[in-house]
Amino acid sequence: MNTLTNIEVGVKSRIDDPNLWPHVIRVLEYLKSKGLNVKIDANMPLKGYNYFKLKDEEVSSLDLLIVIGGDGTLLYTLSHLSRNVPPIMTVRWGRYGFLMEIEINEFQYYFEKYLKGEYKIKEASRIIGYYRNTNLPPALNEYLLIANRGGIVKLELYKDNIRVFRMTGDGVIVASTTGSTAYSLSSGGPIIDEDLDVFTVTPLNPIQLYLRPVVLPITSTLKVNILDDTVVHVIVDGVERGFIRKGDTLVLKRYDRIKFIRFKDDYYNRILRRNVM
Repeated sequence: MNTLTNIEVGVKSRIDDPNLWPHVIRVLEYLKSKGLNVKIDANMPLKGYNYFKLKDEEVSSLDLLIVIGGDGTLLYTLSHLSRNVPPIMTVRWGRYGFLMEIEINEFQYYFEKYLKGEYKIKEASRIIGYYRNTNLPPALNEYLLIANRGGIVKLELYKDNIRVFRMTGDGVIVASTTGSTAYSLSSGGPIIDEDLDVFTVTPLNPIQLYLRPVVLPITSTLKVNILDDTVVHVIVDGVERGFIRKGDTLVLKRYDRIKFIRFKDDYYNRILRRNVM
């Protein structure tokens, strides 16, 4: 299929499970058999392929990025990419993979559909945050602000300079639509339909019993002000990225929209698969 030789496909796989490698090799050989220009992540321990590094300037040239693994693999990959992210096809390997659509043994079937144009593009917003002179990486799921171990924090949330609430508790989760089904949901937040584009702000164990999660427009600028001396850890998609304390303000905005290649209308089935409904 000579018409495909100019299509550049990158493959990023989970690297800590040797049982996955035979499946990855089959995926790569299949892609090569289609005449595609295939590259793999430089951290994958396979020889005989062209490589790319998880850097914007190298990944942005790809026409398609295939991520194989669980949600952690996808979040790790995106944490290294801040601009011009190509469309992503997700392939699940492992127990947890809400964000991962295709089973590894379904790959060839669905990739044939991709080649025929039989797919949908679903876009998902990422969140970006900064405080003082520190720019934080974008999050597909959430920003978690949590008090130092054993402590509680007093904070307030503003939406476009309008105060939404003031609370004392363990912290707060600011999640995207995608992240509404992750830590936020486990902490009592709502499930947000994937066609909505919003922030979900979920207080963690507030002393104020009336406080409930708040859903806000993704076009808003959110500010979290720290009001006491507690050290507050800033965790971005599961990775600690810094800390803030009294007088600091964490500013949160929508950053960009990631394009996912989707074949199934199974958003709620994937939630059920995780036994969360």
